[in-house]
Amino acid sequence: MLKFRLKNFVIHRLSNGLAGHDDFEEAKVDAIADFFKDLRTEQEPYVFARMGWAVDGVGDWKGTKEDMEDLRKNCFLQAVEKHFPVFLEILKESKSGYLVNSGLTWVDFFVAEYLFTIQCLEPEIAKQHPQLFEYMKKVYSLPTITDYVATREHENW
Repeated sequence: MLKFRLKNFVIHRLSNGLAGHDDFEEAKVDAIADFFKDLRTEQEPYVFARMGWAVDGVGDWKGTKEDMEDLRKNCFLQAVEKHFPVFLEILKESKSGYLVNSGLTWVDFFVAEYLFTIQCLEPEIAKQHPQLFEYMKKVYSLPTITDYVATREHENW
């Protein structure tokens, strides 16, 4: 089910009026979403293992400490080095503080939630990329999001 959700953003594109201001921004939001899916896909084995799941998301993690460190180095950290600078550049180019100039879009919620997960799993990454995690805090500071995050259940990874 997780892979289905990651590959199918079309419902989000068509709902809530948060897809961008015009056709160009909608295309940019779609491109950012696809780039985000690439990042998630590259990091999935490590994130799944850290959550106690098998690297394919089915069953339980059965690897060793060395396997985990290998996934961290070869999946997680490589993807951070490759993708985080691009997200920083996108944010710098935007005049709104969100991923596109017109303001908040559906993809901001996905990226912010992903960054929250990374902050929980790898707090030192948040320290190394403070601008990205300030962006996450901006999304989380929206009143309805703040209320939701304060009352939802959290996993202790």
